Amino acid sequence: MKKFQLIIALLCLINIQAFACTCYEITTTEAINSAQIVVKGKVISKVLTHDLSDLSITRTSDTTNINYLMTQRLLMAVVKIKVNKRYKGKTISDTITVITPNNSASCGFNFVIGNEYIVYATNYDSTFRSSKFERKSKDMNTYWTDLCSRTMLSDQSEENQIKKILKKQKI
Repeated sequence: MKKFQLIIALLCLINIQAFACTCYEITTTEAINSAQIVVKGKVISKVLTHDLSDLSITRTSDTTNINYLMTQRLLMAVVKIKVNKRYKGKTISDTITVITPNNSASCGFNFVIGNEYIVYATNYDSTFRSSKFERKSKDMNTYWTDLCSRTMLSDQSEENQIKKILKKQKI
């Protein structure tokens, strides 16, 4: 019986490591090019939830896919951000919704209410990169971000880099 419990415990540890977040550092140029929206704004609210049904999210899934099963249990942070500066992309109001996993092990970015951030985001969830699983926002005010996107606390040198890059790219 103890051997069985040990095997289960080891399998759980292996499983946790298999789903841990792994990012490589990307440049500001790469972050801008892969993002659909780049903004600077202040977090005005943050709600943790498993249910994203109120957010106009489309989902295509193979329900046997491990990524689908994982997302059913994954706690998400739904963050409202008051946009102070838009560098790239379109919004339909000065407040956007950003969705991210709630913890860094799942590549979630830890937004704190009251802090100002530079947010690189897309209208689709790239947390689980799979051809069999996709979540996408239907409206122009809901976006996804994660630890690997280069989203960060507001930083003047990053803003200067963004402006310089966008001026070269004429975006």
